[in-house]
Amino acid sequence: GGGLIPLFEIMDVNDAVRGLIQDANPKSIRNYIDQNQVARITTIDYMLIRLYVEGKIEEKTVYAYCRKKEWIDMQFRMIRNGVIPDFLKTAV
Repeated sequence: GGGLIPLFEIMDVNDAVRGLIQDANPKSIRNYIDQNQVARITTIDYMLIRLYVEGKIEEKTVYAYCRKKEWIDMQFRMIRNGVIPDFLKTAV
């Protein structure tokens, strides 16, 4: 509808993340997030898919703002086949 929807990322800080923050290397932190798609990490791509499933944004918007197109492709394939991705089964 042309409005704005805020997105956010959530990450529990563990010893590994704490060390990366102390090193002040944002690229290393991003790599850690991308390689550790586990519970307690919510990425922008997760949020985009969630908003799509909730009917708040269109597929083209997901692709316009996503970071990992291949991962998004996989999520859309699952959704089209009636499979709900695990991360959508929990509240943010």
